[in-house]
Amino acid sequence: MKGIGVDTVAMTKFQNVMVGSGSGFIEHVFTSNERKYCAGSANPCESFAGHFAAKEALVKAIPALRSHGIDWKDIEVTHNNFGAPQFIVNDRIKENLERINASSILLSISHTHETAVAMVAVL
Repeated sequence: MKGIGVDTVAMTKFQNVMVGSGSGFIEHVFTSNERKYCAGSANPCESFAGHFAAKEALVKAIPALRSHGIDWKDIEVTHNNFGAPQFIVNDRIKENLERINASSILLSISHTHETAVAMVAVL
C-alpha cells in the first residue's frame, strides 16, 4: 500500500460555501462532467460534498500532490458501470502515482444529510 486518505465534509458548512460563493466554488473545484452528474442527482449538495471529500482524500493519500500545486480539476470523480466511484486523473497526477510505483486507486464515498465521507487507498 502506497497511501491512505480519508476526508469528511459537514453538509451544513459545505452548503454554506456553495451558496455563499454562487457558482464560483463549483466551477473552480469540479469538472463539467462532475457538475452534470452531481446537479442531476437526487440530492446535489450531498453528491458535490462526496466528490469534494474524495478529492481531498486522494490528496491526503499522496501528500506530494499538495507540494506540486494541483488544480482540483486535475482530479475527476466518475462512476463505473456498476455505479462505483472511481477517479480519472490527468498526466500530472499520473506522474506522481508513477513516482511512488502506484498501480491503482480504490475509492469509497458515503453520505447522509449531515456528512459526506470518502476513503482512498493507493496501491
